[in-house]
Amino acid sequence: YQNKQLSNKIKFLKNLKYIGPNGKPTDKGNIARQINGYELQVTEIYMSGEMQDLSPIMLAVLFSSIVYSPRKQDESDALGHVDAAKMRKNIKDIYKKLQFEMLNEKIDDVIEPIFWKMQGPMYSWAVGKTLEDIEKITNILPGDIIRNLRMTVQLLRQFRIAVPEDEFLCNLIKESEAIVNRNEVDAEKQLRMGISAV
Repeated sequence: YQNKQLSNKIKFLKNLKYIGPNGKPTDKGNIARQINGYELQVTEIYMSGEMQDLSPIMLAVLFSSIVYSPRKQDESDALGHVDAAKMRKNIKDIYKKLQFEMLNEKIDDVIEPIFWKMQGPMYSWAVGKTLEDIEKITNILPGDIIRNLRMTVQLLRQFRIAVPEDEFLCNLIKESEAIVNRNEVDAEKQLRMGISAV
């Protein structure tokens, strides 16, 4: 059974051009290899060209939604503006295509759909709001919000390292990292503050 699943996954990766005819990773495959978790989602969205049209804030919103794992009780308003609605539709289509290809190759661990309940909190954080401000617009637990924002920064960094030749996007990602990685989210700063307080 495990051998069959492995064979199915290899076929899937070949179909989507992550592995070339020679059995080695393609350029696309090499990008995915450098991302730890969500590699298919991030790489497919990148290859679609969707990221290049986003602002640093909306890139942060996208990556935060990619890493977001919802709890049943989580409630948060969706972003209402046109850019957010367009992004949601395009990204949903990319996810659906990936899920279809995985099901078609009988892969068991099909990717989860994308959930957007972190987009409001992330947008608020990215434009400079405090954690207290964000608690007024969502019931997502503060600890879960901070964890999501830190995971977003981590995924952005991994992706930036994976696409060094794309100078435009790397600069966009750096801006995105900077607006997210502040105050409570900046784990290194928090650690330094804790050590200096001892």
